[in-house]
Amino acid sequence: MLFIAHKYKAKHAHKNVAYKYFIPGLVAKIVGAICLGLVYFYYYGGGDTVNYFNTAGAFVDLLFSNSSSFYHVYFETPNVSEAYLMRQSGTFAYWVNDPYAFYASKFFFPFVLLGCKSYVCASILIASFCYIFVWKLYMVFTTEFPDMYKSLAVSILFIPSVVFWGSGLMKDSITFSAACYYVFGFYWFFVVKKYSIKNGFAVFVSALFLIFIKPYILFALLPGCIFWLVTTRISHVKNALLKILIAPAILIVGAVVVLLVMNNLGML
Repeated sequence: MLFIAHKYKAKHAHKNVAYKYFIPGLVAKIVGAICLGLVYFYYYGGGDTVNYFNTAGAFVDLLFSNSSSFYHVYFETPNVSEAYLMRQSGTFAYWVNDPYAFYASKFFFPFVLLGCKSYVCASILIASFCYIFVWKLYMVFTTEFPDMYKSLAVSILFIPSVVFWGSGLMKDSITFSAACYYVFGFYWFFVVKKYSIKNGFAVFVSALFLIFIKPYILFALLPGCIFWLVTTRISHVKNALLKILIAPAILIVGAVVVLLVMNNLGML
C-alpha cells in the first residue's frame, strides 16, 4: 500500500504542496485501524468490530461452501428462517435483526476475502480504501483555501479520535468516508458546476451508502450543503437588493425539499 501511495504522491507532489501529507495521512489511517482492533480484541475482549469481522468471515465461508446460497444472502434480502445458511461455518453473523450492521458486514466482505480472513490485513485494506475519500475531502478544502493546507491537514487527516474510530472495521469508517465523498461530489457537481458522470456518481453512491447504514448523517449534511450552494450562488449576484430578496426564498425552498425527502424516507 505504501509503495502505491509513494508512486501516487510522486506523480502529483510537484503540482500541489499539500501532497506532502498524503503518505503521513495514510500511515495514520492504517495505524488507527490496527489500534482499533487491538483495543477491541485485547481490552474489551470483543465488540462491534469483531462481530463485523466474524460476519464478513461467515460470508467468505459461505462463498466457498455453498456459492448459490452466498449469492442469495449477499445480493438479496434473506428471511430470518434462513439464518442457518450463515451459521454453517459456526461463526456468528449479524442477521436481519440489524439490517444496518448486516449491510456494513457485506461492505467489509471483499476486504476480509482479499485479506485471507486476517483481521490485520483486512483492516489495512479498509483503511487504505477509506483514505481515498478522506483525501478527496482534503483536496476540496485545499482547493478553496490553498493557504490553509497545514491546518486543514491537521483537522481532516490527523485528529486522533477521527483516525481511531473512522479507520477500521466499523460502520463509522464507511459513513465517514461516504460523507467525505458526498461533499467532494457535491462541491464539484453543484458548487463548481462540473456536471460530469464522475461527480454525479460520487453524490449518488455516497448518499446511498449513508442511507443504507446511517441515514441521519445524510440529513445532517444536506442543510449545510444547501446553505453552501446558496451562499456561493448569491455571492455572484451584484445587486444588493436582489441578494436580500433571493436568499430567503432559496433557503426556504431548500428546507422544504430536505423535509420532503426526509418524510419520504421515513425519517420524520
